[in-house]
Amino acid sequence: MFPHEKENVRSGWHPVCRNYLKAIERQADVLVENAREIWVVGYSFDRNDRPSLMELLRRSSTDSDINIMNPNAESICDDLRRHYLDLAPRFKPHSKRFGNMG
Repeated sequence: MFPHEKENVRSGWHPVCRNYLKAIERQADVLVENAREIWVVGYSFDRNDRPSLMELLRRSSTDSDINIMNPNAESICDDLRRHYLDLAPRFKPHSKRFGNMG
């Protein structure tokens, strides 16, 4: 779902989409809560997504790293650390492209 559509769906825009989004969010909660480590590959943390994404990441174990794999990982992590102090120590930059893991 596009970021600009999420709030419309949550507010009752369309029942089928709303139910689908809720099911996806419930599954994401389960995955994040049980994760020992989290990898975010190729994503740049669009500002429109951040509130819901950070809410989700806060549900993860406080000792799990949040690994950011992106060519711009250092700057992404620096920006996230400034805005999300509670999660800041957990952001770990990996400045590689997916597929270039070696």
